[in-house]
Amino acid sequence: MRRFVEFVLLVVVGLGVMMLSTLFLELEFIQRFVVRQLLVYLLILFELFVFGKIFMVMYKSKGAN
Repeated sequence: MRRFVEFVLLVVVGLGVMMLSTLFLELEFIQRFVVRQLLVYLLILFELFVFGKIFMVMYKSKGAN
């Protein structure tokens, strides 16, 4: 049960961060700066990390049963 709750929280946090960051990158003052490209790369790395954690939790919970 605890792993399921951790998994659900991880999914909710991951999707929330992706949605908020998409809105953040659409803001006008962010698009003026060169830093925007760096933010996009950091965001992609963070999303890969979050989804990697999600799949690791799924893999471990499947193997435990």
